[in-house]
Amino acid sequence: CGPRGDPARRSAGRPGIPGVAVQSLRSGCGAASNAGAPLPAASTQKAAVLVDAVRRGRAARRGPVLDRMIIDSADVAANSVLADLGGGSADAGAGTHNQRPPALEPPTTH
Repeated sequence: CGPRGDPARRSAGRPGIPGVAVQSLRSGCGAASNAGAPLPAASTQKAAVLVDAVRRGRAARRGPVLDRMIIDSADVAANSVLADLGGGSADAGAGTHNQRPPALEPPTTH
């Protein structure tokens, strides 16, 4: 296992301070460059919450809340859906998701 290309080299020349972390969902292998950098997610995580609600078949009954979450970018609605999916609480929301990503261990070689 190992990355395809160097994450630091892939982000070189781009504006800002890049932080790249990738991890295979199958093997767990990963690579990171400046993974401790703050990475504000803003409302981008709402897209993942929407996809998960659809994937789990809960979009129909949560339709109006999903509309508020996406169309109005309503954090309260996103917190409610996230809690329904088992990933947080409607009050606390996804506060821990807006922190620094966890450090990935370097791939081991055998």
